[in-house]
Amino acid sequence: MKEVLYTISGKRLPCVFHIGARALTSHSLNVHCGHDDVMSVADCGWGILFGAQCSKKTCEGVISRRAAEASETPFQ
Repeated sequence: MKEVLYTISGKRLPCVFHIGARALTSHSLNVHCGHDDVMSVADCGWGILFGAQCSKKTCEGVISRRAAEASETPFQ
C-alpha cells in the first residue's frame, strides 16, 4: 500500500490515518504492528504525530484533521 501513500501526498489530499503502533521492537519479524511499520513510510510526504495515551490520540486526531485541511498535507 506504500504506493498509495505517495499518490495521496502527491495530490495533496487532506487525509488522516489513525495507526495503532503498539510494539517498540526493531525486529524484522514483528507481527504486533510496531513503529518500524510507521517509520518505513516516513519518506512519503505525510505528517506524523505520536501520542503515548489513547485520550491524547483522540485530541490529536481532531487537530491533525484541521492541520491536514489547512496545509493540504496528509497526516498519519
